[in-house]
Amino acid sequence: MTTKQANNKELAYQFKDYVTINLIFSSDSTLYWKEQKSGTDANEKIKTIHLNDHTTLTGWVETDKTIVSLFSDFATGETYGFQYFSSGKIRKLIGSIKPKK
Repeated sequence: MTTKQANNKELAYQFKDYVTINLIFSSDSTLYWKEQKSGTDANEKIKTIHLNDHTTLTGWVETDKTIVSLFSDFATGETYGFQYFSSGKIRKLIGSIKPKK
């Protein structure tokens, strides 16, 4: 899948030993996410860098001041990132990307 094909498609980001989140990238500046288990969701203003036709680096600040940086490789289905919490805690994110059916 290319970065263009990923736009407006619901994608399941499954992070190992953590959480599965459904993401929809509406554009390079907007994102909707919903956590599968809790149902918590939000619309986020984001910044995206297209590294090539298949990979992006995306970042945003959530309402609770958590900073998220996310690398997505739509060709391999791999994702890596970090969450930076206002408490100072940093969580490493490693997982997979799959289109929702």
